[in-house]
Amino acid sequence: MSDAPERRDRQPKIKIAEYLQQVRSLAERFAIQEREEVELAAARGRVLAQAITAGVDIPGFANSAMDGYAVRAADLEEVPARLRIVGEQPAGPARDVAVGAGEAVRIMTGAPLPAGADTVVQSELTEEDDGQVVIGEAVRPGANVRHPGEDVSSGETVLVQGTRLAGRQLSAAAAVGTSRVQVVRQPVLGVLSTGDELVPPGGVLAPGQIYESNSYLLAGLAEESGARVIRRHAVADRPEELAVVLDELTSQCDAVLLSGGVSVGRFDVVRNLLDGEAESTFHRVSLQPGKPQGYAVWKGTPLLAFPGNPVGAFISFHVFGRPFIRTLTGQVNPQTPRRQIRAGASWKSPQGRSQYVPGRVRLNAAGQVVFEPTSAHGSGSHLVATLAQASALCVIPADVEFVQAGQLVDVEDIL
Repeated sequence: MSDAPERRDRQPKIKIAEYLQQVRSLAERFAIQEREEVELAAARGRVLAQAITAGVDIPGFANSAMDGYAVRAADLEEVPARLRIVGEQPAGPARDVAVGAGEAVRIMTGAPLPAGADTVVQSELTEEDDGQVVIGEAVRPGANVRHPGEDVSSGETVLVQGTRLAGRQLSAAAAVGTSRVQVVRQPVLGVLSTGDELVPPGGVLAPGQIYESNSYLLAGLAEESGARVIRRHAVADRPEELAVVLDELTSQCDAVLLSGGVSVGRFDVVRNLLDGEAESTFHRVSLQPGKPQGYAVWKGTPLLAFPGNPVGAFISFHVFGRPFIRTLTGQVNPQTPRRQIRAGASWKSPQGRSQYVPGRVRLNAAGQVVFEPTSAHGSGSHLVATLAQASALCVIPADVEFVQAGQLVDVEDIL
């Protein structure tokens, strides 16, 4: 174990926004510059390095928004109207059929609008009778017709540079004819936990030991954020051992996420090792849980150091780790959006620190949408089992000491 003396940290607390800006600035310094072209089908989760513009109009032709009958609006000035059915147009290639005075063409959703037609009457407003369609209700001229370029016109930007590609973005790219995309090289992140008390899952626990879970937590979160991960089992509280593993990880990774050993205790190995480095910074952030935070540069590779308690590590990743990865890869809109929901319970919040409370958004007995903590013990940094049940985080400002059931609170979804 380290023989470092216990450290009395008199450094004032730093606000979350200020520390987040420092983390983003660190990521900007090491932003990934390499680009590659990949097939659209292989691009899910990647970040666009080049905007995608539409190669075609969407829709590319006037078409029907309903199953029904393509008609001329002029023939519907008086209802009921009786029109002769002169053909049928399914979705697909346009047929040689046109609509003249007093005529209608049976049409399907998405089918091209026949020549002469300017309106579609949905089937529910019609009846067929001996080769004719009877329209019993007035229909607005131009109803149920989708016009060319109504969604996007050829040459318009569909997806901006820095967009992370999920299913709906891949769909938009495909719809405008894109088959290959320029993306940022996938980041490689090292993940490492520290602590003498940690034992790999499945091992035998001695008194005072616990199963190591943070590396699985942070590796999973980093992969969900688009990174490729190199995970290492826990390192004991020995600076020389940690240095060896950091040498290995930083030679392979764009950044490393550490958990544990980041506070001011005698055996806090991460801080004991890094505190003397030229580019190391440790703070007491006004965050609960997750007060002790730090970052450094080791052999040219940035490190983020999170506290070791599992919920503290999770909140740290949510508040600082995910924005770090987003900035590292040049993603737009690195902020996590918030919405206001009523609290479904009452709880205390620590004075002077912004509290992040894991919980669920659900309907209460009165049918109201509310946020409820997943644990009756609030946001304790050790509550790892109930964290698995959470789908959202309630963010309580530092100047609020008590949350009353029914009051509006800020909520961020767990991504």
